[in-house]
Amino acid sequence: MNPKLIAFHLPQFHPIPENDAWWGKGFTEWTNVTRATPRFPGHHQPQLPTDLGFYDLRLPEARAAQAELAREYGIHGFCYYHYWFNGKLLLERPFEEILSSGEPDFPFCLCWANENWTRRWDGAEQEVLIGQNYNDDDDRAHIQYLIRAFRDPRYIRVDGKPLILIYRARHLPDPKRSLTIWRNEARKAGIGELFICRVENFFNERDNPHALGFDASVDFQPDWMAINDDNPSVVLPDDHFVVDYRDLVETELARPEVPHLRFPGVTPSWDNSARRKKNAFIIADSTPEAYEYWLSETLRRIKDRPESQQLVFINAWNEWAEGNHLEPDQKFGRGYLEATRRALDTAAAPDGLKAPPLTDPFEHHGFVIRQQYAKWLAAQRIGKPVARLHDERINRSTPPRIHVILDATRCSDDALSRSLNAISGQLYEHWHLDVLSTRAAPQIASSRLGWHTIAPHQASQAVAELVAASDTGWHAVLTGGDSLAEDALLFAAQHLIGAPDCQLILSDGDSRGADGGPLRSWFAPGLNPDWLRATLQVGGLVIASRELMLAALRDIGDSPSNALPLAAVLRALESPPAHLHHLPRVALSRQETAEPIPLAFRADLLRLHLDRLGQPANLEHGLIDDSCRIRYEHAGEPPSVAVLVTHPTTPEDVLRTVEGVLAQSGPFPVSVWLPRASDCSAPLRDCLGQLVALGAPNIRIVDVDTLPPAATCNRLAAAANAELLLLLDCGLTPLDAEWLTALTAHARRPGIGAVGGRVVAPDGSLCEGMVRLGQAGVAGSPYVGVSANYAGNGGELQLDQNCSAVSQRCLMVSRERFLEQGGFKAERYPDAHAATDFCLRLGERGLRHVWTPHATLVAPSPARPRPFAPPTPADLPLLEDWLHVRPADPYGNRQISYSETRPRLQADHALAQDPLPWHPVPRIYAHPADLSGCGEMRVLTPLRALTRSGLVQGGGGTRFIGPWDLAALAPDTVITQRIFSDLSLEWLEAYRKYSGGLLIYELDDLISRIPRDNEHSKGFPPDMEARLAKGMRLCDRLVVSTEPLAAAYGRYAQETVVAPNLLDDTVWGPLAALPNEGARPRVGWAGSTSHGGDLALIHDTIRATADEVDWVFLGFCPEALRPLVREVHPPVPVKDYPAALASLRLDIAIAPLAANAFNEAKSNLKLLEYGALGYPVICSNILPYQGQLPVVRVANTTQQWVAAIRRLLADRSERESLGAALRDAVRADWMIDARQAEWLAAWTR
Repeated sequence: MNPKLIAFHLPQFHPIPENDAWWGKGFTEWTNVTRATPRFPGHHQPQLPTDLGFYDLRLPEARAAQAELAREYGIHGFCYYHYWFNGKLLLERPFEEILSSGEPDFPFCLCWANENWTRRWDGAEQEVLIGQNYNDDDDRAHIQYLIRAFRDPRYIRVDGKPLILIYRARHLPDPKRSLTIWRNEARKAGIGELFICRVENFFNERDNPHALGFDASVDFQPDWMAINDDNPSVVLPDDHFVVDYRDLVETELARPEVPHLRFPGVTPSWDNSARRKKNAFIIADSTPEAYEYWLSETLRRIKDRPESQQLVFINAWNEWAEGNHLEPDQKFGRGYLEATRRALDTAAAPDGLKAPPLTDPFEHHGFVIRQQYAKWLAAQRIGKPVARLHDERINRSTPPRIHVILDATRCSDDALSRSLNAISGQLYEHWHLDVLSTRAAPQIASSRLGWHTIAPHQASQAVAELVAASDTGWHAVLTGGDSLAEDALLFAAQHLIGAPDCQLILSDGDSRGADGGPLRSWFAPGLNPDWLRATLQVGGLVIASRELMLAALRDIGDSPSNALPLAAVLRALESPPAHLHHLPRVALSRQETAEPIPLAFRADLLRLHLDRLGQPANLEHGLIDDSCRIRYEHAGEPPSVAVLVTHPTTPEDVLRTVEGVLAQSGPFPVSVWLPRASDCSAPLRDCLGQLVALGAPNIRIVDVDTLPPAATCNRLAAAANAELLLLLDCGLTPLDAEWLTALTAHARRPGIGAVGGRVVAPDGSLCEGMVRLGQAGVAGSPYVGVSANYAGNGGELQLDQNCSAVSQRCLMVSRERFLEQGGFKAERYPDAHAATDFCLRLGERGLRHVWTPHATLVAPSPARPRPFAPPTPADLPLLEDWLHVRPADPYGNRQISYSETRPRLQADHALAQDPLPWHPVPRIYAHPADLSGCGEMRVLTPLRALTRSGLVQGGGGTRFIGPWDLAALAPDTVITQRIFSDLSLEWLEAYRKYSGGLLIYELDDLISRIPRDNEHSKGFPPDMEARLAKGMRLCDRLVVSTEPLAAAYGRYAQETVVAPNLLDDTVWGPLAALPNEGARPRVGWAGSTSHGGDLALIHDTIRATADEVDWVFLGFCPEALRPLVREVHPPVPVKDYPAALASLRLDIAIAPLAANAFNEAKSNLKLLEYGALGYPVICSNILPYQGQLPVVRVANTTQQWVAAIRRLLADRSERESLGAALRDAVRADWMIDARQAEWLAAWTR
């Protein structure tokens, strides 16, 4: 491998007359760099140079120093930005001198930055300082200028062809024509062929570059288009947008390959806040190590390319004002250069193993990630209205009293204050607090508070005395600095009321640093005894019964009280499962302590626990820090094991498995059983025959008819005579001699059903782990394709744990149990999910399954993760048999999403929590088509209002959810909106099949009749009405906004309800339009690009009145109207739209609508929005705008529009009266809070 790294190079480090005129005398890139200021805590600004200083690129020694530093750290060459504007050059001096002098002797190529030069940096992007002007003559002149550079021996070539990049290919009127001129001129000049690349960064630069005449594309990072709502982000004042570098890297690396040649790109960082006063894009928390990860992974992915195509572009060498530079700075020194060299060294000698992911969804380091986690936590809180519903239920019985003991003997005053504030702010009132402290008791009189001044070494004894003396049934012991969520005790009490046998509640939690900032989350994978024993950590709130807490106190003796939660949990694991309850909420934030409980002491607690269970075992350090491996011991001889290779594939895979298993069988009597099907291939038949010929008693071939894998497995199991059966995928081979010991040690434990092992690929990625119900929608292994060295949530990839099922690829079970269960249900599950069904049936008998990473097998090749998709026919038996028996995986956690291969925080808050488990009000799950437009108005606005009033329990999101999530949520109503694509219709069929609630189809437009002049018309298929009809027929009810929509589509629905569009009181109620303080009247319109045909009606009206009024547009403005429109305000997010509309300071608002079927089916929403602000309105006199609202209606003629505008302009009193009347009408009759009953009836049975 011989990769070449090419770094983009900016020449703007010397003054030029143009910049002097535009930005001030002496302006260079350094001008902005030195003025930069930090915008948030930890923001790396200003970024100032070290080694090379504030250089001037007119100086040869500055250019030489750059080249020498780049060469030292492995940069192959620079790609200089080149600025050509119809024959005029800007910033050309450094490159001209490089060409003429021959120095530095360092490879280079050029990138034509063919953008208009505008005032983008200070927010005036529409002001063009110098523009591009393309034509054939200029193309010829331009290539003639470039030819001189192409002749230079330093110029970078691909397959002998000079390499040149064009930054904005789509700006060329006819790219293919321009490139043909360039190529012809280069041939005439004797240069030969050119290698021309398009820079791929902007949304319209994503298609195949060959179609435009380019040879390849260059991936220009950061790729803005890859960033979406899934990426954590923060919007700062002045609309600076911040994302996390590590998250961005993983997003970029997850992008699919393209069918054309694309040279990859990376960036060390990006932060253009030094340049931009507003709308800066900031990638926070970049480090040399994270950049090295990106570059190393990128180099690994191109290692099999031809050497001439092993180019990687780095953006950039010296974009200082964009926070984007390899050159050394005062924070990192040469860190990014050293990372570059390390990545190259790794590429030269790769180990072939896939690196673990750069980020962990459950670690919260860095500004953006912490902010995102704080938002996630805030969304989980229920608040006081829902708390009142909890109180009503709790108070119907005897509320459990909870005794909280706070050991504050070793904490600071700030930590103590944080703990006390959290306890006093509880939404639940039946608690008592005892504080243990070295401080004197404060002067606080409260029957809820006891204060005990003691020495730190007396804490555990004091806790024991308090618990023993208390008549309270429930106890929690916290450490100073620990902070309870405000609803922690409320949810605990709710659990205790519904679980009379409960002895201990264990919640989820997180840990915080000394500054109070979150560090990591702790989410328990359900009530998971083997995982709890292996992790030996408790990160959540523990509330235990008096008897259990006293037993735990005896176990820890005089040790610090922070050992109590673990001791109590281990005690609870010795009781029946009903005694231990998991509360899937982050109920506790633990203060990280400088003196954590030593692993050796926690291991002693574990030994006591195992001794009480009568389970002999040895303890070892686990695969990850601070964890434990339990080696269970069993008396007697090693059991016999029959390895069933149920589906032989190729001779190579058969021999790989047979030889590997027998070579690594250790002390176990092992036999390998293979089927010989009647229709197996000739090579496979010969291979199996040769194995028979060996006469080895431990290799057994069973002749079978052609059978599916499950039936074959049953045949082999019946023939085998070993104590333990091990189902093994053909091609797997053990990694080491430990594998059988690890599997059999668990399989021989009492109460254990099946045991599974870890399957990895040669590149170190995971092929198979534990099976989780709901993974990727149905069932499967999480983390497939991720490095097997990755820890996962709570270290679950590296720890023994219980699970609902294990995979057939590696499944051990006693032969007796297998036969008792009748083996696999081969007729119902011929292939997929047979093992999952088998494990679930064992689970119904009270048996637990274990997955262990200590038994590792290697597959021949990597596995592809199952995509999140609607259920397939092969999935149906599992869903039909088990979905309502186990509506949630007991070893999952509802706060985690399992839709993707890597579990992460559940962003859908309806799925992440169940604040009202006793179901006092209807539960509605909404699936809006978008989070703006129709999705906001028709779904989210009414849902928020009904939830706010406590009439429903509502939630939802734009993503579909799988059957297990749907079953766990158990909604009374599922709302879908604008479903018509093939995939969405498949999901709707799944909703129909697996949701027992009311299924609603929501629609707000006549989308089967969109006019051609509406730009959205191109985005819909020609058979739209048939698709809509299919979706509506799958649902129980159609809900639309207008009577024309009901008339158009009602024939496809079982029932149709018209629910009008209404405004959100909390959004529109507080707003008032700002007054016009200018000299001229202001007339305006707000809307999107879909209204091109409607605006065509008033082109002449605007021309006729442009000298009389200031026209103001918000959102879309046709190019033809821009010279006539005084102000064009860009589109804004939906949350900012009401305020933006109010800020237009209009004297008149207009609402033109063309007369067509699509518009006739619309609602009066535009009038409501204008009216809520008190704007007087002139509108088209067509059906949606007819009715009782006080507006001026006109025919769609220029004469009537102009006359109406002039009439209102001439009479201020009429304008103000009309606006006030419209505002009063809207606020009286068209706000959501007053009409919630209509929406509740529309959405419920």
